[in-house]
Amino acid sequence: MLVRLEAVVQFIYSRVNKLAEDSVFVGDIYEGTRDGKIRAYECTECNHQGVAVQAFCDKCGNNKLTIKEIGNIGKVITYTIQTVAPDPFVNEVPYAWVIVELDNNVRITGWIPFVSSREDLKIGDRVKLVKSYKPGMVFEKIT
Repeated sequence: MLVRLEAVVQFIYSRVNKLAEDSVFVGDIYEGTRDGKIRAYECTECNHQGVAVQAFCDKCGNNKLTIKEIGNIGKVITYTIQTVAPDPFVNEVPYAWVIVELDNNVRITGWIPFVSSREDLKIGDRVKLVKSYKPGMVFEKIT
């Protein structure tokens, strides 16, 4: 029984190492955020795009993914206003935590500082990812 367990552990370990080699490099995606750019994975088989860091395409299961810069403009799908914030955001309250659908239909989460009421932000408002040293994806309304 112990021999089988060891073989299973070795298999899992080798597969995890293979996943790490095949995965989109996390730093490439998050690095672009600070420059106001959204970098996403794109599947080499079906061209599906997404911003979640992963080893396989969630549409077709292919493990060959490339990094591509995608648009940084979209519309607010939904949001919630935060008035109590964790440490990194304490000087930004109130703010809106948003789900944005980019113009290429990729959905992404982020935040918009200093939104205090429903009059400040509407569902469907156009937003753009901005260059920021702050954590996460910081959006601002555009007209």
